[in-house]
Amino acid sequence: GKSLTPEKIKALESIGFCWDQNQKNWYSMYERLKQYKAERKQQMGIISGGKSTKRSRGNNNADDNTDADIDVNATNNALFHIAPEDVANRDLRLWISVQRKEYSNYMQNKNNSSNNNGIKGGYSNTDTQKYTHTHAYSQKRTSMTPRRKRALDDIEFPWSLNNRQTYGNGDGPTVDDWTALFEQMRE
Repeated sequence: GKSLTPEKIKALESIGFCWDQNQKNWYSMYERLKQYKAERKQQMGIISGGKSTKRSRGNNNADDNTDADIDVNATNNALFHIAPEDVANRDLRLWISVQRKEYSNYMQNKNNSSNNNGIKGGYSNTDTQKYTHTHAYSQKRTSMTPRRKRALDDIEFPWSLNNRQTYGNGDGPTVDDWTALFEQMRE
């Protein structure tokens, strides 16, 4: 017949048939991001709990982590930071940027719909037959879903980098980047 039977569907799935290429691509990049984070964690010497396994100079006592404590937020941002010079991960860097934009649209839609009870603003003026918007609100298209948001939340993805300070006019490295590089050079 012309329809897919449950047996045919199972057979296709058993050989890895993809029903939704966009979803497959998203989860493929998500897995790459998880791997990148794990590699960065290892490079930075981070163990669970936000402690560094690397000790500052002169501190040979493995139990004394006071000098090795790190700012969890700054570290989390650093774990997901891909430098522009990192050509091998340029696509992942772009994907991260897209996820932040999609999240912004998702949250804007969510906030707007709750503020307007799910009704788009506007009314029809019968005298002039013009449609006038009473709110500057419109739904933005987004590929972010609650499931994708949860997946990124589960790996502590930083949705915003607004808390990152930069030097001078914003050009060059952030304060966090400079500090991380300086710490690497000290070792």
